[in-house]
Amino acid sequence: MTRQQRTVLIVDDFPQDRETYRRYLLADPEFDYTILEAESGEAGLVLCQKGHIDVILLEFKLPDLDGLEFLAELKAQANGNCPPVVMVTGQGNEVLAVKAIKSGAEDYLVKGQTTPEELQQAVRCAIENSQLRRKLQATEERFRISVENMLDCFGIYCAIRDESGEIVDFRIDYLNPAAMESNRMTQEDIGKRLRQLFPQQYETGLFAEYCLVVETGQPLLKESLVYTDVFGTELLTRAYDLRVSKLEDGFVASWRDVTQKKQTEIALQESERRFRAIFDGTFQFIGLLNPDGILLEANKTALDFGAITQADVVNRPFWEARWWTISPQTQEQLKHAIARAAAGEFVRYEVDVLGPCDIITIDFSLQPVRDETGKVVLIIPEGRDVSDRKRTETALQQTDIDLYRAVEKFELAAAAVNCLIYDWDIEKCTVDRTQGLTRLVGYTLEEADPVLQ
Repeated sequence: MTRQQRTVLIVDDFPQDRETYRRYLLADPEFDYTILEAESGEAGLVLCQKGHIDVILLEFKLPDLDGLEFLAELKAQANGNCPPVVMVTGQGNEVLAVKAIKSGAEDYLVKGQTTPEELQQAVRCAIENSQLRRKLQATEERFRISVENMLDCFGIYCAIRDESGEIVDFRIDYLNPAAMESNRMTQEDIGKRLRQLFPQQYETGLFAEYCLVVETGQPLLKESLVYTDVFGTELLTRAYDLRVSKLEDGFVASWRDVTQKKQTEIALQESERRFRAIFDGTFQFIGLLNPDGILLEANKTALDFGAITQADVVNRPFWEARWWTISPQTQEQLKHAIARAAAGEFVRYEVDVLGPCDIITIDFSLQPVRDETGKVVLIIPEGRDVSDRKRTETALQQTDIDLYRAVEKFELAAAAVNCLIYDWDIEKCTVDRTQGLTRLVGYTLEEADPVLQ
């Protein structure tokens, strides 16, 4: 198996000690070490700047610096990204060991009391811990960048318990920028108590639900939660989509302000209600077709008139819908009209269909609806029963014919008996006479008007 390559810097002013560490490390079966050496702290810092170092074996007592000073300068020049350090000293001082660890050393070894295996183990652990720490830092950095750039709000909360172990509040440990802005909060509010800032969390029962998440581990999910509280200095009512999950002895929450979305939904519902009232309340038959002639919807007037339901006709070709009995010729006429409307033409004509009891005449039209590009996306079929009007027109026409025939007969009768007949309309102050006047007095009707008046 190929051994892993690592670079070790030994900073020690005693050559014999450096040779001992070299011998111990080169005997390690797991790593193949490249070993660099420095006799002073400053020389060691220079080597750290020149190339990559995986670990430093550092003598605490150096001619120019002690181990704590070296660690401080190493951190400063490496800008926080410094290699792990294993401190080695001839003084078995626990206080010194604690100071070294607090200053950033990974481990602390005492000369003369350290075996080759212990040195190898200390160096391996220092390298592994450093790698794990870097991975953790990278993960945390990715998490921080991701969370802070989220459009949704995100927060981390820790339980505050009383002496009996009951949760009495939650401490706000973290809020991303979106949550800060949504809640009208600042960085100074981090660390404060949830109930202190938002008392309605307790009053509305949300606090109890958070406690249940922490105690049971069951997540909480709420959609369109309406919540009223003081945000900053304003009393606001908002709607949220909320998700809460347990995290250690606390919870994480993510939420989205859907107030505008909820208001839009309500407005759309109201608009739909008004549209439906108009759509279904009109006396005309109205529907919606796609450009292929498939019926998408029909209003109540049309359905009631045909004594059918939406399920009977919707999502079917309009010419196949059994509103009334129509002939194959009428079906073909309708197909052609829909094709014309789909091409952008307004189409209108009258058509006779067989209703439940009689022939019905429909004044029918097809109105194309275009999108912003000019493409026809919908067709509105509209119709109304004009049977009564047609019957009235026919009756009036027949009355005019009958009246003309009656007058004609009257004129013939008057001429036959050679008499003068007047028709005096008192309301209009007009007089109609038969042609017999011309034979009796020798005047035309026009010439007789001044004389008779």
